[in-house]
Amino acid sequence: MTALTLTGLSLEAAVKCDACEISQASIIDQLERCYCNDCAEELPCCEDCTTVHSSLYDGQKLPLYKSWACNNCIDELYSPCDDCDRLSLSGELTKTEEDSEYVCQTCLEDEYTRCDNCSKVVLNDNTCCAPNEDSYCQNCSDEYIAHCTACGDTVWAEDCDRSEDGYAYCGCCYQDIASSDISNPDDWCDHVHPYSHDVRAELGLLGRPKNRIFYGVELEVVVDGDRDDFRDAAHGTSEMLKGFALLKADSSIDPGGFEIVTTAAEFDLHYEYWQLFFDHFHSCLEVNSTVGMHVHISKKRLTKLHIGKILVFLNEESNRPLCQAIAGRKHCNYAKYKDKKFGHAKECSSDRYEVVAIRSKTLEFRLFAATLDSDVFFARLEFVKALVTFTRNASCRNLNHLDFIEFVLTQRQEYKYLCKHLQALQSAGLIDRPLG
Repeated sequence: MTALTLTGLSLEAAVKCDACEISQASIIDQLERCYCNDCAEELPCCEDCTTVHSSLYDGQKLPLYKSWACNNCIDELYSPCDDCDRLSLSGELTKTEEDSEYVCQTCLEDEYTRCDNCSKVVLNDNTCCAPNEDSYCQNCSDEYIAHCTACGDTVWAEDCDRSEDGYAYCGCCYQDIASSDISNPDDWCDHVHPYSHDVRAELGLLGRPKNRIFYGVELEVVVDGDRDDFRDAAHGTSEMLKGFALLKADSSIDPGGFEIVTTAAEFDLHYEYWQLFFDHFHSCLEVNSTVGMHVHISKKRLTKLHIGKILVFLNEESNRPLCQAIAGRKHCNYAKYKDKKFGHAKECSSDRYEVVAIRSKTLEFRLFAATLDSDVFFARLEFVKALVTFTRNASCRNLNHLDFIEFVLTQRQEYKYLCKHLQALQSAGLIDRPLG
């Protein structure tokens, strides 16, 4: 008998299988052990060189390809991804600008973006959405893009207007900001930064969340008083939240005020710092219909599908009564509900005023009205956390408010403020779901 083997060896005579010791062998492995066809099917076979091996230890599983390769082929054909350490074919690795690292296609799609201007590959967190919706790396952004100091919109640097102090403005805000009182850059007190100030760059990240999702909050407040009240309120708030948040000017606040912007922080730290604020905030601070509460979450660890499920849930018409009841306001120019599909998660939002907007580094939840009630504030913050957790595992067919409420009620300790708020909304007749 002559039987060609996957190792390139052959059998010249009838030999029993070394595994079952019954059937006639037809295949030899690298250690010259003989196997019948049935036993050989249970042995690992390298998908690159098609060699059968007697042990899984002769190679490695390749999760990226859902296959197995022998050590010889791994040494010749594969290299580890610098991000996830998983083996990838060397020719499929892409060089990035992040310390000249080489990453696999999976990490490339999930964590990186190719700059539409210079074609360099950079981390998603190091990109900026240009006025034409292209993605720019930080170097190109610094050279070609500016942010309006008043409204925060992205504008081309060559098209923006600038004040004598060098602040950049879009055309719409330039005249308004020049004639305003409390929002004029020349009149800002030392504790209020321009709208374009980068809070995270100054304060850094706080905490080490297990799921690696950081939360940030922007709370807009009105100052009901004169300039001395404004300065006192700004000074007191800034000192209370030192190291956690900064104050920024916002010309959309009428008649005048500032927004409190936290850095990206572990969720539980928000309880600690914000409770301190609510216990001691200045008596001249208040809220009205011109101010809102925005919650950011880092999107680096969210898949496109996960983001898509969040978009669909919040914009689904049947879910809106619940979302609007919790948010404390309905559809408005600053928080627009739109029909969404899962595919909308693939790119940054074209309209920055959607109820949840996809930014270059975060998801921004804009649906909430501003509040100085700590219980309501924490309920809205927990709503975002609960929604992120619920949509991670919920099927695409079960993105409804009934299943969401059921999920929240089974986690009462985790979402105690939200459960309390849902009970209050039900008592007020704003939601009709029975709460056990």
